[in-house]
Amino acid sequence: MKLDLKQHKFTRSQLVKHIAVFLIKTGAEAILDVIVMPVALIAGLLDFIAGPRHSANLFYKMMDGFQRVDEWIDQFGMLAPADIETTRVG
Repeated sequence: MKLDLKQHKFTRSQLVKHIAVFLIKTGAEAILDVIVMPVALIAGLLDFIAGPRHSANLFYKMMDGFQRVDEWIDQFGMLAPADIETTRVG
């Protein structure tokens, strides 16, 4: 469900729901970031030690897997940037 924020006015309950979902997704992204760093280091080191001929491409497999998880979380998925109308003051 895509919302057109330029024409749509939120009810308070919708706004609370959107805030809650965004914060949960932001927390999931933070946890993912903490997990990615050591996994990337270990996968990269194992591939480096194995060398190009014997490498299992763990680093690239790790990147592909975490990219899928990141797409699944879809932190800003409920809103597209084009939907948000902003005006500058000043």
